[in-house]
Amino acid sequence: MISFGAFGARFFILICLIALITASTVQAQDDMITITVREGQSLREIAETYLQNPNLWTEILRSNDLTSAADVRPGMRLLIPANAVSRANQQMERSLELIEEATMNGARLFAPSIIENAFSVREQAQGARNSGEWQACYGFASHSADLAQQALDICLENQSVPAQAIVNYREGVVQARDPDSRAWQGAPLHHVLLEGDRIRTLSESVAGIMFRDESRLRLEQNSLALIQRMRYNMLENTEQSSVSLLEGDLFAFLGGGREGDNFQLEMEDVQTDVNSGAFFVSRDDDATRFANYEGELSVTSGDETVVLAENMGSVVRRGHRPTVVRQLLPRPKLMSPGVFARVHGNSILLEWEEIDDARTYWLEIAHDKSFSDMVVNDRRRRQTTFAMEELPRELYYWRVSAIDEYGLPGPKSEVRLIAVLDDVIPPYLLVMNPRSTAIVNESMIMLQGETEQGADITLQGQSITVSDDGTFETLLRLTQGMNEFTVEALDGAGNSTTQEMSITYIPDAAGPAVEYDTTLAQVEPNVFMIQEGGFTLSGITQRDNRVCITGISSGYRATTIANENGLFQLSVPVGDERESFNLREVTPTGQITEEEFSVQVKQSRPVIVLDSPLPQVTGEETITVSGSVRDGDLLSVNGESVQLGESGSFATEVALHQGANSIRLEARDLVRNVTLIEREIVVDSEPPEVIRVDISDRTASGGDRLTISVYARDSSEMARAAQFTLEVASFVYEGYMVLDKADNAYRTQVTLPDHVSGRVQVRSIVLEDYYGNNREYRY
Repeated sequence: MISFGAFGARFFILICLIALITASTVQAQDDMITITVREGQSLREIAETYLQNPNLWTEILRSNDLTSAADVRPGMRLLIPANAVSRANQQMERSLELIEEATMNGARLFAPSIIENAFSVREQAQGARNSGEWQACYGFASHSADLAQQALDICLENQSVPAQAIVNYREGVVQARDPDSRAWQGAPLHHVLLEGDRIRTLSESVAGIMFRDESRLRLEQNSLALIQRMRYNMLENTEQSSVSLLEGDLFAFLGGGREGDNFQLEMEDVQTDVNSGAFFVSRDDDATRFANYEGELSVTSGDETVVLAENMGSVVRRGHRPTVVRQLLPRPKLMSPGVFARVHGNSILLEWEEIDDARTYWLEIAHDKSFSDMVVNDRRRRQTTFAMEELPRELYYWRVSAIDEYGLPGPKSEVRLIAVLDDVIPPYLLVMNPRSTAIVNESMIMLQGETEQGADITLQGQSITVSDDGTFETLLRLTQGMNEFTVEALDGAGNSTTQEMSITYIPDAAGPAVEYDTTLAQVEPNVFMIQEGGFTLSGITQRDNRVCITGISSGYRATTIANENGLFQLSVPVGDERESFNLREVTPTGQITEEEFSVQVKQSRPVIVLDSPLPQVTGEETITVSGSVRDGDLLSVNGESVQLGESGSFATEVALHQGANSIRLEARDLVRNVTLIEREIVVDSEPPEVIRVDISDRTASGGDRLTISVYARDSSEMARAAQFTLEVASFVYEGYMVLDKADNAYRTQVTLPDHVSGRVQVRSIVLEDYYGNNREYRY
């Protein structure tokens, strides 16, 4: 036996630490390899060669403290984290495979917290990989794989639980009731069902039942079943099972039993003989529907039996014989996404082919291949597409079947798997020509570059065609001076890489390079018209050009420098009605161009001359406004532009409405001098309208004094008096009422003679406005 003293123990620990540090250093050095970039070798090619993934080009940049793929040059020596990346990626693949296998074997039922932890730890591994922390990624991925293996072991162990029948999966509210109880109790996962037990599902709920012989039943929502018989023959090692569907929908999958095992479905008014491996039954108050998918299913009602072969169906109405056996609709073909699709992002569109005569489609989406952990269970879908949005990172299985007009679902499509993954790696982007700060002497140049396959390229937001190998090119149209462009690569997961470019175009040819602001009024080339006082000359030219103006007669001088966008502005005072200037432009390279311009002062304003005055009142709903505009260039009537003819003539129709209408004519010239004509036209073509007639007493006798009020309205002003006729028995009185403007009511008082008595009635009223519109109202 070897004994260590205090010094020996400390020495031993020191040796161990040195060994660990040395091993860590060696491992860190072994993680990197050094290469020399060859001529024509792109960064994506290097990543594919040494890291087995062209999308890991960003890791090479990170390992070498580079910021862009354009920084890589032939002959440059690069550090490649080949071994670290390989180990981490292999472990990431292993963890994903184990998570998928455990999920397919029911990990979300048997070990939900463990498999959820495996997902979470794998996300940490993904985050470490995205940050280039490969050792941490390897550790997290290994731990995730261990958790997934633990969940898989639990699943395999629980799959062999010995029981007569168990609830092997459930979703929503699933309840059971034994023969001696009147109360329903919740049926948890692995709940044991015995002879005489009932099991039901409520709305938005699904239950799976597994028998000892591995036969499986799937109860859809709002279904009720009775376990009638379960007998196990220990000598022959066989099981006889019988289930009665009382209401709802049931799928039976019987292909996993042993020889001698027997399963039967019993119902009160329909008898079955099951020699099928898979079939569907739907039972409601009106009928029972059968669809068979494998083997044969005999259905008897009354004195008639039909035999359903593979993919055949029949309907049995209550108290009737089975319908003629009919062919089920074919299984739909899944269009997209493809087999084992890996989706980067959180949304996806499912598509499948349209089936003739399909009334609806049954779409099922679940987290497991047995479709026990359901995400979507929609049997009433009429479209052949389904958009999945805001998806968490998970595995999704999906399938579709077509349902015919009789409510019989056809065979289910193939099952496809979708893996929703994180993708935060930006797409590769390299603009090879021109350089981002190039100066060129041509107005059109070719933009050429390269991106990763499948990425989209936009230039200033406009799409550019990308070839199959990821290369792209397009023509750039340049304006004189500096041109700024943004090239963006966008991958399917929404990650983007952008490159900003600033291309300066300086033409070799001599001549005016200034482009004047288009908002300046020019009556002819280089002749500007302004209002009195002065104006600001503005335009665009080449960046950093010096722009100088000199008054030819006044000697006024001013100078400015075009800004980074090529814009310039100069104040130009004008004393005379017309003055000329010389404009001189000097480029940073010393090239000089000159030209003249003149400024003309316009002092007069536009004049609007109408062919006839606008009426104050009219009975027409449309009038013609015509005339001419002198010394003006633009005319609008009530905000609508009006075309000016020769000599400024114009004519336009104006629609009017009852009542007051505002007419506004506005004439402008090129320098924004404005002349206005505003008028109001009243349209009144309708007589006044009676609103209500009030009589103080509806029955009166001799000597009574009656007050009569007639309430009226008109779009203009009503006449002050209105004629009326009053009748009481045989007495008839005609007179006039006077308008009370306070409440727009005509009023008068009438005293009945002594011999008159009876019911008071107003027989007629004549109303008139000030524009002659009148109407007699008779009662």
